[in-house]
Amino acid sequence: FFSPPMGGSQHLNFTLGGLLAAGGAMGYAKGKSVPSLVAGLTLGSAFVAAALWSETEPFKGHALATGASALTVAAMGKRFKSTKKLMPAGILCMFGTAGLLYNGKKAKLEWDVDHS
Repeated sequence: FFSPPMGGSQHLNFTLGGLLAAGGAMGYAKGKSVPSLVAGLTLGSAFVAAALWSETEPFKGHALATGASALTVAAMGKRFKSTKKLMPAGILCMFGTAGLLYNGKKAKLEWDVDHS
């Protein structure tokens, strides 16, 4: 009943997915923000899907996570710029940047392996 260990990118993407989904739910619970709920659940689901997909289709999983990271950085960066609040926008922007750099690098490496 043991599952195989997860790779590092799966941990990162599952974590980002959980943080975004939970953040969207908290945004809705605290301020009845439907856009926060929809964005959090959508991007969170994309990260979870990317984590699962990266096990069987590494390039596609990392490419999806790269796109989700870019959207996270764009949205949270804009919000951080306007509010100047580190929580949650600044922190999520930093996590999104880490996801963008890591997944972008992994997607490029997988692309190079697949097309060499």
